[in-house]
Amino acid sequence: MTISVPANLLLAGEYLILEPHVRGLIFSCEPRIFLTCKPAESFCIESDMGNQKIHYQQGGSNKLFNAVEKVFSQKYPAAEIFKPWKITINSSAFFKKSGEKKGFGSSAAVTISYCACLFRLCFNRQPENNELFQLSLEAHRLFQDGRGSGYDIAASIYGGFRAYQSLPVPKISEPISWPFHSAKLRIAEKPVSTPEAVKKYELWKSTHQTDFQIIKTRYKALVNSLCEPIHVNEKLGIMQKIKELFLQLGDAIGVDSYFPEDKGDFCKSLGAGNEIAILLNHSSHTNTTDDLIMDTKGIQWNAW
Repeated sequence: MTISVPANLLLAGEYLILEPHVRGLIFSCEPRIFLTCKPAESFCIESDMGNQKIHYQQGGSNKLFNAVEKVFSQKYPAAEIFKPWKITINSSAFFKKSGEKKGFGSSAAVTISYCACLFRLCFNRQPENNELFQLSLEAHRLFQDGRGSGYDIAASIYGGFRAYQSLPVPKISEPISWPFHSAKLRIAEKPVSTPEAVKKYELWKSTHQTDFQIIKTRYKALVNSLCEPIHVNEKLGIMQKIKELFLQLGDAIGVDSYFPEDKGDFCKSLGAGNEIAILLNHSSHTNTTDDLIMDTKGIQWNAW
């Protein structure tokens, strides 16, 4: 069995996607992580995360794998998880040669792949997307100490470009047409800790309610406009306003969201901080970026 899960990114909605009735714009793209599962003498996982190699067996200590197993056992107490299989997970494309993450949502993608694998092994069928989403969301939140909107889980499972709301209950829109002609991605030199950035946001929000409400109201109006069928140039104008709003929010909470722009390009950081950015309407002289290869399929399975 082979399972592949695409990268996940947040085009708009940094931090505010954690709030009730606030939509973010999410999408999936290349690269993918790959999980393979083959019969073996005993249960084990071999995981490749850049320059970090993990060998995991039943009873081992790994926060992510332990979170998946705990949630799976709670939801399906009669399921036998540790059957004699060798599971290999390759997420090296989500990491730099130095071992630092690129910002493609590696922990969410690995969580999904492991949840999907256990479900298939225990129940001899592929889970429906909504089943896999709920299972992976709970496991990933446990891994993140209770935090997380789940946009990364939704993007990687369902695929494509969509609107997503996390609270009061997760809502995932039907696919939306990608609103821009072309795009590229840029990876920063240093990664950003999303959990730490979220902590700073929550602290700021608790003491700046008026500013928070102003930013939230402006953002909700902008993202609603971006989902309307308007000309691409108008959408770029809206993206510029969203970018300025989140630069303001980043400065307020103390997390740098600025990403240096190339001449003639629109450049916006994606997600918390500035570890990865998207270039829209890119110019021909740019040579330090990777083309954005959109994904429309989400999680993929081979024949059993």
